[in-house]
Amino acid sequence: GGKIILAEGVKLHRDTVIQTAQSGSVRIGSMTDIQLRCHFSAFKGSICIGSGVMIAPNCSFFPYDHAIDPEMPIRKQSLVSKGDIIVEDDVWIGTGVIVMAGVTIGRGAVIGAGAVVTVDVPENAIAVGMPAVVKGYRQ
Repeated sequence: GGKIILAEGVKLHRDTVIQTAQSGSVRIGSMTDIQLRCHFSAFKGSICIGSGVMIAPNCSFFPYDHAIDPEMPIRKQSLVSKGDIIVEDDVWIGTGVIVMAGVTIGRGAVIGAGAVVTVDVPENAIAVGMPAVVKGYRQ
């Protein structure tokens, strides 16, 4: 698999899974706290988590998807990536959030519990919902 890099002071709580393969990698910045049962699956595409990030339990990060060619059985579809996942510094990600390929979550953003993040979230934004939409900004 690819590289996994954990900076100083990273806290990984129990049952957190970090997987890499093919061209994927995971990098987690200093003083980031990742709670129970989070899943980082970088089989194709990479995941870069900044410093001072708080990730609540049961969050998942997938920088890839499966192809869905109707002429081929689902089990034989290849992995495709729309780009890496980037979570900048000082972000708070609530319980049960799913972050998909090609997304950047800007510095200081807050992602509400249960959100599915499919597009970029600006700096200091507060985003909630499925799919996640910006509802306001930290002030």
